[in-house]
Amino acid sequence: MACHLFFAPLCVLSFGNFATADVENDRAVASMFKNMVIGQRGESRASHSTLRTTMTDPQDDADRIRAKRLAKLQAGRSNAPLPDAASPSVPAPKPAQPKRAQTLPAQQQQTSIPSVPLKRKSLPPMKLDIHTWEDETLTQIFKVTLKSSVTERSNFDIVWLKGLEAELASEGYSSTMNLTGDIADRLLISRLELDPQAMSDDLDYVSVLASLPSQMTVIQSTRCSKHLPSLKRYEISSSVTQASLCKIQKCSPNPQAQARAGPSEFVTSLLSLSALSTPLTTASSPNYILSPTEVEPFLQDLARRFEPDNEIDGVLGPVLRQLLFHSSLFRPEGLAGGDSSWRGVVGGMEALVSVKSIAVMFTRLDEWNPPHATASTFETVTLMGPLCRLGVFSREWPNIAQSYFSEPNQRPRNDVESSTVSLRGTVKSLQSSLFHIFNTLVRASPESREAVLEYFATAVKLNIKRAGMQVDPQTVASDSFMVNLQSILLSFAEPFIDSRYSKMDRIDPLYFAVSNRIDVSEETRIKATSEEAGQWVEANRGNAATPNFISEIFYLCNAMGHYGYLRTTQTYDDFAKHHDELQRHHDMINGDGSWIGVSRTHSLVYSVLRAFQKMGKIQTQQLAFRVQLLEPDFVLRFMGFTNFVSTWLIRRAGPKGLHPTPAVELPLPQEVPMSFRVLPEYILEDVVEFFLFVTRHSPDSLDLSGKDELVVFALTFMTSTWYIKNPFLKAKINEAVFYGVLPYGNAQNGIWAECLTAILWH
Repeated sequence: MACHLFFAPLCVLSFGNFATADVENDRAVASMFKNMVIGQRGESRASHSTLRTTMTDPQDDADRIRAKRLAKLQAGRSNAPLPDAASPSVPAPKPAQPKRAQTLPAQQQQTSIPSVPLKRKSLPPMKLDIHTWEDETLTQIFKVTLKSSVTERSNFDIVWLKGLEAELASEGYSSTMNLTGDIADRLLISRLELDPQAMSDDLDYVSVLASLPSQMTVIQSTRCSKHLPSLKRYEISSSVTQASLCKIQKCSPNPQAQARAGPSEFVTSLLSLSALSTPLTTASSPNYILSPTEVEPFLQDLARRFEPDNEIDGVLGPVLRQLLFHSSLFRPEGLAGGDSSWRGVVGGMEALVSVKSIAVMFTRLDEWNPPHATASTFETVTLMGPLCRLGVFSREWPNIAQSYFSEPNQRPRNDVESSTVSLRGTVKSLQSSLFHIFNTLVRASPESREAVLEYFATAVKLNIKRAGMQVDPQTVASDSFMVNLQSILLSFAEPFIDSRYSKMDRIDPLYFAVSNRIDVSEETRIKATSEEAGQWVEANRGNAATPNFISEIFYLCNAMGHYGYLRTTQTYDDFAKHHDELQRHHDMINGDGSWIGVSRTHSLVYSVLRAFQKMGKIQTQQLAFRVQLLEPDFVLRFMGFTNFVSTWLIRRAGPKGLHPTPAVELPLPQEVPMSFRVLPEYILEDVVEFFLFVTRHSPDSLDLSGKDELVVFALTFMTSTWYIKNPFLKAKINEAVFYGVLPYGNAQNGIWAECLTAILWH
C-alpha cells in the first residue's frame, strides 16, 4: 500500500508537466513514463521489503523515495530524442532537493527477526509383540511349526509337526499354536523323530515327510547356536536346545547318521580339540563337529542351565563315559599308536574339567569310584582308569616293547636310545596332562577334593597284595596304572618339598590315629606291637584335628610308592636275576664241548638257542621297564620326596624334633618315641629300597642330590640300631652303604666315599 501512496503524487506532477509539451513529444513522453512506472514498482517493492526489515520514520522514507523518482525522471528526459527546430522547447523542471535521510545505528539496521524452528511430530513407539517374535524366531531356528499353513507358504522348507500339534492340543496348549521356549525340547525331539523313509496313510502329511532331507544329524538339523545372542536377549532358554544335542540318542533312521548321534557327536568334537589326535590331512572336518572356539561357550551354557539342580549329570554323563572309555585307550599299541588318538581324549577331558561345575559333576558320577571294583578291574571300570593305565611296561603293553626294543643285541645303541627318548617324552606328556586334570578336580570344590583323595586311597587299598613275595599280575593293578598315580602324587607333593624343609611341621604325626583313609591295621610297625599301636590310636584319636591336604598327600604318596613304584622295581630286578641265570646256563653249555657229537647234541643245541631267545626277550622287557622306572625327571622327583621322608623320620626319632636345623646328635637316646615306634615299617623300608635301587641302576642320579641325606640316614640308624626291630631292614641299610662305596667310573672308592668321609670327620 505504501507503494501506491507514494506513486500517486508523482503521477499528478508528471501529467501536469506533460500538458504543456508538444504533440510530437507525446510518444517519447509516454514511453519514458512507462519505463518510470515499471522502475517505480520495483523500487516500491524494495522499499516495502526494507520497511519490513528496518525500523525507520515513514515521512523520511517518503521524501527519500520522491527524490529518487525525480532524479530518474530528469535522467529520462535527457536521454529522450531532441524535438524539431519548429517545435518550442519545453523547460526542464527543477529537481526537488531531497531531505537528508536520518540514518539509524548499524546494529539496529542489521537486526533481523530470528526464525523459529518448527516442531516435528513425535512418532508413536513401535510395538513389539514378544509372543509373535518368539514364534517367528523359533520357527526360523528349528525350521519347524505347529501350523500347516506356515509349511505350505514356505514350500515345505519348514516342517509341520502334526503329531506334536495334536499332543499339545490335548494338553490344552494355546489355541494360536505359537512356538515358545518352554517347548523347545519337545520341538527338537519331535523333529528328530521324523523318518523320511517312513510310510504314512495320512495324505496331508505325506508331502511333509517327502520333503525331509535324508541323513541329517542332530547338529545339522538344529542351528540354534548361531541364534543364541538374540534368544538370550529375551531370556528364552536356548540351553535346553543345546543340551538336547547331547541327550537325544535317536536322530536319524540312517545307520551311518545314528552311529554318531547324541553324545557321540559331541565326543567327536571333543576329540578334535587336540591337534595331535588325528593325522595331518587337508580334508575339512564334518559340519557337525563344533570348532574349538565353540566348545567352551557350549559347555559354559550347559553348566549355567543345568548345574543348579545337578541335572548336568544326566546331560554330560554319557559324554564323559563315551570319551573316557574310548576305543583308542584299549588298543594294543597304546600310547605308541600312529594316530595318537589318546591325545584327543586328554584334550577333551581338559576342556571339560576347565568348567568348574563340570569338574564337580565329574567326581559325582557312579563310575568315578565304583564300590564293586576289584584290584584288577579298578583301572578299567573307573572313569580315569583307562587314561591312567597307559604306559610302556611290557606286561601290559607287549606290542610297544616288541615294536621299539625287539632284538636289542642286533640293533645299534643309538637306535635303542632314540626309542627310549621318544617313549619317555610321550609318557612325560601323558603324566603332565593327568596331573593337570586331577589338580583341576582338587581345586574345583571341597567335595571333589575329597573324592580325588578317596580315589587314590581306594587304589592303595585294593592293591595291598602287590607287596607280597609271589604275586599274580592278573589279580592286581598294572604297573603302568600304579606308576602314573605315583607321578601324580609326586606332583602334588612338590609344593611342600623344599631344600630348607620349611613345611615339614605341617605334616601331622598323628595321622594314622585320626584318619582311616589308609588302613595300616595289618601292617608291621617299626618298633611297636599291634596292641601298643591300638592303644596309641585310642589315646590320640580325640586330641588330633582333621588332617590337612599336605598330610593326606604325604602319607598317600608313601603308600603308593610302597605298593606301586617300588614293587615294579622289584619286578625289574627279577628280570635281571632271570637273565643272569640264563646267561650262566648258556655259558655252561657252550663252555663244555664234551657233548658235541653225542646222541644228545640236537637237544642241547635246541636248549642253547632257546636260552638265547629268552635272554633277548628279557632284555626287551628290561628296556621297556627302564623307560618309566629310570626316567631322569621321575627319578629326580622321587628322590626329592625320599630325601624329605628320610629327614622327617630322623626328626620324629630325635629327642628335640628339630632335625636338620640343628642336626640330630648321634647316637640317639635309648628311649624310642611312641610316635616313631607305631609308624608302618614300610615308610622306613621304602627309603632304603629306593636308595639301593638308584645306587645299583642309576648312580649318576645321585650327583645332583640325595647322597648327603642318604649317608645321614644310614649313619643315624646304623649307630642307633635299637630304633629298628626288623634285622632284615638293618641288613638292607648295610647293603645300600656297600653299593655306595663300590668303585664306579672315575670314583675309585665309590660314589659315597667323599660324602661319607666328610660327615665322619665332621
